[in-house]
Amino acid sequence: GRELGTHWSATSAFCYDATPALKPGVDNLLVVRADNTWRDDVPPLEGDFTIFGGIYRQVSLITASSLSVDLLDHASPGVYLTTPEATRERGRVRARIRLNNAGAAPRQATVSLTVLDAASAAVGTVRTGQAAAPGITEVLLELAVAKPHL
Repeated sequence: GRELGTHWSATSAFCYDATPALKPGVDNLLVVRADNTWRDDVPPLEGDFTIFGGIYRQVSLITASSLSVDLLDHASPGVYLTTPEATRERGRVRARIRLNNAGAAPRQATVSLTVLDAASAAVGTVRTGQAAAPGITEVLLELAVAKPHL
């Protein structure tokens, strides 16, 4: 009997936290409702076919620890990778990781980044200890890779 949210698009990802609506110790029913009514503000508005808000992708229920990577940032995986340097001699991989502490007190976390080569062998690992305050904490890690395969 409690609405988690509304999302107007048939093609973009979205995610809601159902935790506040769940009742521990009893069966809970999660209902996903779709309305495919025409809306001028929901793309795509033209093309070979149009879709206006039906369910066209998989719907998943994801469980996570009270301290986890943030899954609610536009339904992203909560990990953002960039390569600010990539030459034949040296590469750098930068990771921005969003930690979500759903608890009421700060918690310690160990966050690590491992880069694998094409054969899935580790070419480097970096890790850090991080105090995660309640809410979202961003962690930045950077790893240098000698002679990366471009």
